[in-house]
Amino acid sequence: MFDQSYEQFIKTVAKGNEKQLMGFLKMDEDKTHIEIESVLGYLKLRKIQKLMMENLIDLEKPHSKEERDILDRTHEYLKRMEVNLMKTHQHIKDLQKAITEKLGTVILK
Repeated sequence: MFDQSYEQFIKTVAKGNEKQLMGFLKMDEDKTHIEIESVLGYLKLRKIQKLMMENLIDLEKPHSKEERDILDRTHEYLKRMEVNLMKTHQHIKDLQKAITEKLGTVILK
């Protein structure tokens, strides 16, 4: 809007030209819920990765067959959760990117 010439600017803000003026109006959307989901997903992913590392360390120790089966199933379950969380996290990041592009803003970390 401010890149226009003075004359064009006056025409834009003139009475009766509300439609063109409203084209320059940008209002921030509340995207707090997306940010919260993103952070929670990241924290869950970190927790699962930590549990997987602990499980792998535990798998290296000697165990009975029953304990070994439980550890193997636990590891498989954690791996599936990690994959699902990574997909969810990517989806949230895509939503976040779409919103920032729509608003014309950039999220800095």
